[in-house]
Amino acid sequence: MKKQLLLILSLVIFLFLIIIPMASAIYKVDIPLEFTAGCDKINCSLGWNITVLNPNSTILVNNEAMDVGDYYANYSFTPSEEGTYLVYLTDTEGNESYSTSVTVNYSGYDLTEGKSILYSLIWFASLLLILGLQAIGIYLPGGNQTDEMTGYILAVSNLKYLKLTCLGLAWVFGVFLSYLTWMLSYAYLNMNFVSTIMQTIFYIMAYLTLPLFIFFVYLTIANLVRDSKIADALLGGLQTDG
Repeated sequence: MKKQLLLILSLVIFLFLIIIPMASAIYKVDIPLEFTAGCDKINCSLGWNITVLNPNSTILVNNEAMDVGDYYANYSFTPSEEGTYLVYLTDTEGNESYSTSVTVNYSGYDLTEGKSILYSLIWFASLLLILGLQAIGIYLPGGNQTDEMTGYILAVSNLKYLKLTCLGLAWVFGVFLSYLTWMLSYAYLNMNFVSTIMQTIFYIMAYLTLPLFIFFVYLTIANLVRDSKIADALLGGLQTDG
């Protein structure tokens, strides 16, 4: 039990650490980005050229002229992948320069420390709830109370329905947890393979939900009919092995 708790805690700490963000402005992939430099950063009386490097250090914009106004210089470009883009500005006379960076992800939202803690708590609580429901569902008996010697049914037990309910809810929360993990990895982590894996897991679980729901409904109805007949038999003084 202690090893299981340590494993769960390690997973939560890992998730918490990988989603703590850097403090920077966040922009969205494939949306045109209007880069603007004010006159407090550059000399607006000069012409300015811009160079932008992709996160993999390849050139996205190569020393192109910016539109320079009375109070700012601006240039529009479209980031095509998530990560940090390096931006270099140089005046046309080659005497001044300015550099900065732009962070881009798929959500377009900055993940603050408060949000990361909240998401971690939701993820952790969902995982504990799933494990708890699974444990209850596995522990609860799936049949009626029987005599150990003869195997005859002594009484109808309704715990089997609670067992099915717990296992069904564990599956539902599992679908939610897979979706949450997919969205977090997609929106805030530069780990496409993790996002792809979690997306696949979510789709598989989502597609299986309806067949499993039908199966659980069938088991419930079948058990209700069977238990009704057994209860009638017990009231009539008959013995049955189910």
